[in-house]
Amino acid sequence: MRFVAPSVIAVCGLAAAWSVLAGELVVIESTAPALKPGQIVDSSAALSLPSGAHLTLVAEDGTVTNLKGPFSGPPPVAGTPSDGGLVSALSRLIVGDAAGTSVLGVMRSAPTTAAADPWAVDVLRSGNHCVPADAAPNLSRSKRHKSVTLTLKTLPDGAKVSVRWPAGSNRMAWPGGVPLTDGGRYLAKLSDRPTASKLMIHLVPGGLPSDAHRVAWMAERGCSRQAKALLAGLH
Repeated sequence: MRFVAPSVIAVCGLAAAWSVLAGELVVIESTAPALKPGQIVDSSAALSLPSGAHLTLVAEDGTVTNLKGPFSGPPPVAGTPSDGGLVSALSRLIVGDAAGTSVLGVMRSAPTTAAADPWAVDVLRSGNHCVPADAAPNLSRSKRHKSVTLTLKTLPDGAKVSVRWPAGSNRMAWPGGVPLTDGGRYLAKLSDRPTASKLMIHLVPGGLPSDAHRVAWMAERGCSRQAKALLAGLH
């Protein structure tokens, strides 16, 4: 029978425990040349940031870690094993944009348009829109100085409400007379535009543990622009 020294057993046990604890982190913002947004790094790996550089990482449990250079060593965040695919989902959102618009660009730019608000439903944009299930959403439009009428119609029954959108405002509360449902389909028509937008609404569950999880949930349902705007605010 082969004898194994207790010290060797202890070292192996520590290594096994570390491998269980070690997890993956995704880079969501970086000014370090060697680390790109969307890149996945091991939580036990040593990172190097030059002076003046900054880095934002998200762990599998949604924890956000910010580092500033000069820095060298493993990130000071508890490793969390991958269990729900959050890190992978965020990485896909960042690097998988077919249009070529990087989240890093969104993060570094000041929000100058309605699209920068992660929870506003842009009535000029057809497609999927995600809003919190526990709060009434805002509608948004490009900022205009004239008053218009918004007609919001529920599909397929055709029930509709028309409300006045005041001049100089690019935000308005969702009309109270229009039921807001998960998976609901609506037509939004402004009186100064020839066509209506087709909106599909998804209600984001209130029980998600972090904004990072909300970002992934939204991206999976096609609300990529909103997801990127929310991701840009993770610090």
